Amino acid sequence: VRGYRPADLDALLASGDVVWVGAGGLGANDGRVRLYFADQLPTLAPAYEPQELPQGPLHDMLRSTLRQRGASFWAGLRGAAPEAADEELLAALWDLVWSGEVTNDSFAPARTMVTSRGLGSRGAAAKPAALRARPRPGRLHRSGPPLGAGRWSLVESYISATSSPTETAHAMAMQLLERHGVVTREAVLAEGVVGGYAGVYGVLK
Repeated sequence: VRGYRPADLDALLASGDVVWVGAGGLGANDGRVRLYFADQLPTLAPAYEPQELPQGPLHDMLRSTLRQRGASFWAGLRGAAPEAADEELLAALWDLVWSGEVTNDSFAPARTMVTSRGLGSRGAAAKPAALRARPRPGRLHRSGPPLGAGRWSLVESYISATSSPTETAHAMAMQLLERHGVVTREAVLAEGVVGGYAGVYGVLK
């Protein structure tokens, strides 16, 4: 995007106009994301193939905490799982991010993920030696690790009503036309749309 500034996306996310949703992890420190206008999320989200949902005690705890408390900062999530190490909690949180279940009102954690070495094989965010040095006296770290920064919430909290299959197919077809101009079978398959080209062909026809 010509003239793009990261601050522009941050402003849209902070205002609630745009929501980013994970669409599958790629290795230890990357993944796909989709950007939605918040008012279109309930209609467009069902058009995409769902990701496999991670299972485990920490995953269930995070889901339950966010469902009960709503949007939460790292401190709130950390307090709900005092027995877990930060690395374990971060790994579970990002499992939920890449599965499309959890999002953040900031894109900073995602930028940190792709510019660092990610969570690594042990679930810990790898840092250069200079960044692992002891903090200077008086430096505050109450916000938690960079990969846990911002306010986390369940994507389902942005979906107040369920759209019908017809509404979803129509919205997806219009989105593809606006995005690509000319919609081809290959473009639809690359998007990961439920049902592939057949899922939107009826509307296009």
